[in-house]
Amino acid sequence: MLPTVSFIAMAEKLDKIVAIDRLIISSAIEEITNKNLQDQSFGLNISARSLNDEHFLIWLERRLLRESSVAPRLVFEITEHGLQQNIKTSKRFIDMIHRVGSRVTVERFGVALTSFKFFRDLKPDFIKMDSMYTRDIDEDKNNQYFLRLMVDLAHRLGINVLAESVESQEEKHTLSKLFIDGCQGYYIGKPTSL
Repeated sequence: MLPTVSFIAMAEKLDKIVAIDRLIISSAIEEITNKNLQDQSFGLNISARSLNDEHFLIWLERRLLRESSVAPRLVFEITEHGLQQNIKTSKRFIDMIHRVGSRVTVERFGVALTSFKFFRDLKPDFIKMDSMYTRDIDEDKNNQYFLRLMVDLAHRLGINVLAESVESQEEKHTLSKLFIDGCQGYYIGKPTSL
């Protein structure tokens, strides 16, 4: 067993990450279909390399068009940094994802502090605030102020804001008071297999 971060780094180094993204997406679609899980949503991470691979994008669009009952259940997660690498390609990817009925989350938001013009133009469905802003939020007044500002701006653009690494009831309560739209972390639920 390898830690996920090591596995992903090795896949990128060996130029296998696009194939792994295809495998994960195909496996998720099959699981959702076989286990009749169309009443739930599923987040799938996409690498920046796949986002910039024309053959992958064509494959993904065709696959999602064929799986029209599953596509609306999928939320593709891309890091803020990955989206910034090629804004034109990122816009095309997000437009395609919306066209087939899926959604997009910008994860690790706040690490690069992208301008909101970038997000207004790309129109993601969600931003997921990086854990450096959400961890111990109940005790950090500066991060509370920053998150409240981000939530207000994102909501004005029609973007939902998620918090990652929510580990305690106190953090969850504080995030709720800041009008965060959703939370992810061990306090909410530990990862489970499908």
